[in-house]
Amino acid sequence: MNCPRCDHEMNQRKEVGVEVDHCGSCGGSWLDHGEIAALIPEVDRLAKADGQPLKGLAASTLHCPKCRKTTLLEKGGLVGAKLFIERCPACLGLWFDGSELAQLKKALTI
Repeated sequence: MNCPRCDHEMNQRKEVGVEVDHCGSCGGSWLDHGEIAALIPEVDRLAKADGQPLKGLAASTLHCPKCRKTTLLEKGGLVGAKLFIERCPACLGLWFDGSELAQLKKALTI
């Protein structure tokens, strides 16, 4: 699978038993639908965002790496609309640029 941000080949790495697709070039991470719950134990707060419309929804310029560039990602905010990420409206996968996944983990564990 290629990175939706820079088009480099992504590698899979295991985090908490989940295979995260990670781009070594730009540092982004792709999570398939449902994988976020396994990475972040605070599922109750995240459950509202997973599979639901993101806050402040807008179109993204990125294409879904899973749906093979046929679907434009949508961009919106999580954690009170302070952290903007991309989500595929078709497969519900999530794209996190660079340090966004770490920022989400930090925001939900405080």
